[in-house]
Parts: sequence; C-alpha cells; structure tokens
Amino acid sequence: MNSKFYLNPILWFSTILALGLASPTASATPSSPGQTPRFWQIILELQLEGTYCWHQENHTFQGAFSGAWRWQGLMEPDEPDVILFHLETEVLKWEVKEKDLVAGQERAALVSSSSPPRFRVGSFLRQADAFYLDFFLEPIAIPLGLPAPPHRLLLPASASQDLRWEQMRYNEYVSHGSNWVVVPAKEICGRDYEKNFAWS
Repeated sequence: MNSKFYLNPILWFSTILALGLASPTASATPSSPGQTPRFWQIILELQLEGTYCWHQENHTFQGAFSGAWRWQGLMEPDEPDVILFHLETEVLKWEVKEKDLVAGQERAALVSSSSPPRFRVGSFLRQADAFYLDFFLEPIAIPLGLPAPPHRLLLPASASQDLRWEQMRYNEYVSHGSNWVVVPAKEICGRDYEKNFAWS
C-alpha cells in the first residue's frame, strides 16, 4: 500500500476558547461577610472548525470538521494553587464530512457517525504570577473512507499540554494567535472574569 500525507494532515483550523470565572452562587456564599467564598464557577466554551487532506494511491480524501463544547465545573482556592472539580461537559455540535476523490472526480461523500472527541480538562497550574489551563480534545481516526483509518488527526490542545502523536506535535501547527491559556493570578477568585483565546 502506497500512501502519502501531511505530517499532520490539517490544512486549516481555527479555534476559540472562551473562559469565564463567576462569583459563587448563593449556596456557596460564605456565612459571614468577611469570609472568603469556598468555590467559584468556571465555564469553558470551545469552538473548532478545520479541514484536512489525505492522499493514498489514486485516492484523495478531503475532510471538513467542526464542533463546539461547553465544560462546567467548580474551582476551589488551595493557596497558592486552585483545585478544579468537573461537573458537566456538553457537546453542542460535532460533525465530520469527507469526500473521496478518484482521479479528481468525487466517488463518495461520507459523514462521520462516531462519537464526538472528549473535551478533557486537566488542571489549572500556577507558575509565578499566572495560572495555566491544561486541556485537550482527543484525536480522531481518519480518513473515514478506509475500513481501518491509519492516522490520528490532532485536535486543539493547550500549549501546556504539548500534545503529540508519533512524530507529530500539535503546538508546531499553531501559526496565528496562541494556545497558551493563561489567567493572571490576581484575577483568580477575585471577581467575575471573562476572556477569549483564539488561534489557528
């Protein structure tokens, strides 16, 4: 079998991560005004879209993917760090479409029926005066048009995760923006905080 492919066959991708830290709910509000609240709410909203291409013999597989996830949890101060508690992850959207081209002509169009990749959040680690969020989306198997897809498509991950598969490293494909998800320490557990992170 003769095949060739891009080191990571993503031709284009765009990622937006919205991070929100909210003041405690009424149930988490301290009993006395001077007492520090125990928990803060944290919400992560991840949006993704991109394309890929895989060449094998006289076939060319062209794919497009898009998705959206919402991760919700609680954050507990544990000086000088914080502890994350996962409550719920919602898959708002996930779709992969692929065309199988033979000699430039479309032979088949496929839509993935597999489960969406999991949005995994590891930790919020402190380094000096900032906190670094560690997360990744599980890679997916491509191309869809082969009975046993031989490749893994790396999906978005934070720079601190340093996601790799075989000789591929996700961070090397970020050309615009930054996938370092960093929050100043002074913003943690202080007041409501929102920030968007975007890279492609």
